[in-house]
Amino acid sequence: MHPDHQKHGSSLQDSVIGAEQNGTAVALFDPMTASRAQWDRFHAYRRARHEEAWPDDPLYSDQETEEDERDPDPHGDSVQWVAVNQNDIVGSAYSYLRHPDSPGFAEGARFLHAYGAVLKPWRGRGIGTRLLAQIHKLMLAHGKTLLTLSTEEPDGHGFLRHIGASEKTRSFENRLLIQEVDWAARERWEAAALASLAGSRFEHYGPRVSSDIYQVLTHLLDELWEDVPLDQLEHAPIRIEMSEIEEWHRQLDRIGGAEHFIVLRDGDGSIVGITEAAWFSRIPDRVYQMLTGVRRNKRGAGYARALKAAMLREIRTRYPSVSKVITHNGQSNAPMLSINRKLGFKIHREFGTYQIDRDAIGAWLGRARQAPGALDQTGGEVRHERHPQSS
Repeated sequence: MHPDHQKHGSSLQDSVIGAEQNGTAVALFDPMTASRAQWDRFHAYRRARHEEAWPDDPLYSDQETEEDERDPDPHGDSVQWVAVNQNDIVGSAYSYLRHPDSPGFAEGARFLHAYGAVLKPWRGRGIGTRLLAQIHKLMLAHGKTLLTLSTEEPDGHGFLRHIGASEKTRSFENRLLIQEVDWAARERWEAAALASLAGSRFEHYGPRVSSDIYQVLTHLLDELWEDVPLDQLEHAPIRIEMSEIEEWHRQLDRIGGAEHFIVLRDGDGSIVGITEAAWFSRIPDRVYQMLTGVRRNKRGAGYARALKAAMLREIRTRYPSVSKVITHNGQSNAPMLSINRKLGFKIHREFGTYQIDRDAIGAWLGRARQAPGALDQTGGEVRHERHPQSS
């Protein structure tokens, strides 16, 4: 439940923020108290947004979406706004506030990540600016000083540049079609890695990785995250916290998901590298490959490629329904991009991640209010990035 629920009330009418402008009102949307009519409007909006942005990807059902939105998060609260015109939602914004007692809160206290979108027919009417104003108010209320957003659309880039945000890093969503995998080459890469390390072996953990294994791997995972290139992006340290792993496992149980680790161990039992992947029964045609990394003193010998090849073997064996593997990489992560190209991954989408200071947002909003024409520069979708891209 979002933290402003008690303050602003639960009905759409009661939660309208500020005066209606050009027939459009901005309102808080509370999944915990939304009426059936409000949910119907929300679903109509997300279907329209999905159709214009990701028409070839699966769309969660209304029931799945409502379950997700209402599911309590032990580490924080979501805050959502919707822009409503003549009873239809035409835009939205979302942010997330971590609880003060959540892991890593102090180190990340100044950061806020947010998401926003306006349907294409409604852009250029100041709706994105009004949604941004709500995010700015949230930053003021909770002491946040730096906002991070990401976009894949030209309108989104245009809007973020227009408000003065700086692009700090660029990343790719890469996809590999299972039917295009060169399985003979994959087997050679695995064999070459094992041959170069006497007594080495690949170990698999899943479909649920135990807490004991996480405890063993935590230090290595933290070290590998430190080496993920994020260019000029400011961020809190990325660390593995067991309370967050427990919540991840609860979510996997709730939605019917699985996680898999492949670990390459040297002959003495030490860990050379690791790769991880996740599969969800709701979207059974795809696997998401996440962090892949090799210890600093073992890099450049083909072990990351071999780990990814081993994971592809595991995926093919366990999930015959999977037709594609999806992963993300920073544009500056040349070694991992090269590995993915050799494996057959192709770029599917490109994202720019931007940051802007709270005071700069306030100054821009002030100028926009003084010059109403400046409000008509609403961009497309901008996203929050909870986790930097990795492998």
